[in-house]
Amino acid sequence: MAGKSFVSIYISPTKLQVVKLAASKKRVEKFTSVDLPQGLVMGYGVGDPRALSEFIKKTFSSLGIREKSVGLVVPEFSSFIKSIKLPKIGQNDLDEAVRWQAQDFLPAAASDMVMDWKVVRESPVEYQILSVAMKKEVLAGFVDAVEEAGLLPLVVETPSLSLSRLTDAHTTGKLIVYVDFGEAIVVVAEGSKILGSSIVSLAEGSDVVSTAQAAARHYKDVQIEKIFLGGSEATSQLLEKLSKGLGKPVEQFKLTPSGIPAQEVQKYLIPYSLQLTSTAGPEEETTINLLPPKWVRKYLNKKLKLQILSLLVISSLFIWGSLGVAGALYFYLNGQQRLLALDPAVSSVNVPQELSQRAGEANKVIATTKAIVETSKYPQDILNPIFAARSVEVTLIDYKIDLETGKVALTGIAANRKALLEFKENLEKNEAFSLIQIPVSSFEAEADLEFVVSFIYLPVGTKKVTTSTPAPKK
Repeated sequence: MAGKSFVSIYISPTKLQVVKLAASKKRVEKFTSVDLPQGLVMGYGVGDPRALSEFIKKTFSSLGIREKSVGLVVPEFSSFIKSIKLPKIGQNDLDEAVRWQAQDFLPAAASDMVMDWKVVRESPVEYQILSVAMKKEVLAGFVDAVEEAGLLPLVVETPSLSLSRLTDAHTTGKLIVYVDFGEAIVVVAEGSKILGSSIVSLAEGSDVVSTAQAAARHYKDVQIEKIFLGGSEATSQLLEKLSKGLGKPVEQFKLTPSGIPAQEVQKYLIPYSLQLTSTAGPEEETTINLLPPKWVRKYLNKKLKLQILSLLVISSLFIWGSLGVAGALYFYLNGQQRLLALDPAVSSVNVPQELSQRAGEANKVIATTKAIVETSKYPQDILNPIFAARSVEVTLIDYKIDLETGKVALTGIAANRKALLEFKENLEKNEAFSLIQIPVSSFEAEADLEFVVSFIYLPVGTKKVTTSTPAPKK
């Protein structure tokens, strides 16, 4: 994953899987797979969110995971995936055009669906769009269960998206077969573009090979060059049958992260892959996140409050610790003063030595506390210079701050273009702000410009650079 650390949760009809990678993304720190009661996840959704939340809560507790930010993979049969071609139009109109065309394949009214999309291919005359949709009530069942477990979901995707990510290096046509937990997922893709997916229930005696052949015939315009096979139930016999039935070489997923037995890796391909993605919100046109923007902001705000609370607790502990050490030194000096007052002869060479040692300990704790307080960053450290940079013609409506990465996003309204430009220039004068970006679409109106500004706060970010950014999805 690029950026923020989080924990992957994959919910299938029969299993709950949890995976957490180290910051390097090369080592698995935590992993487990828990059986879910039959019928808990069925009918395209969660039957009992409260019961599912208890399973999630107990699983996190047993693994000793304290991280609250999570990414969620929901069952494939809960989603609707479609590849869309659109003529080259302006960024402002692209989101509306995608959603308009998606109505042709969505099973319900657009207002009852959650949808996100990304541009997977671009030519001089058209865009190739991958769109993924899910019913709001279905998504809410999964998200509610995670939230009730005390966690903060930041990204939601489907198994086919996760599996396709593991093959992104192969830009040609490909067929992915994942077999696990009594079912098979068959995905047809071309580069990062997923064309379609199918679910095969092995319990019902369905044939994986014939389903794969049917999928290849259905997408005959795609020249499938490679077949990928994965999952703990993917046998060598199935590999041979797929290769013979499709007349193409079959490659088993080969991943070698440390921290997990080699024979277990295939079981965790989907949640492992989610760890390699970004927690970018739905407005990013290079990613897909089924969590609606309002929900993303809600959980990011919760996350910010937790960060602030943690900073306050840590600072308070060190400050009270310093006061305790200073108090102990004070009482020690008072005691020595009384002893010397009663009998000056009681003084010995050990008193100055012990006094020096105690004073040194106090100074060390106080210095540590001072360093922590000075390096701890609070929202007001960022917001004060932002408000100082704006004029009365610029109104700030909302903000998002990540105190761990230093990422800041602002939304607001500027009276005119000049006011917005002046706001950007004033922000750029602050050496603590870097990568200040305002989409071109924010300048399209003549008056009352609705704008978005994003930047990095350097005290918790990286080296200062300047760049531009394309207009985000609305």
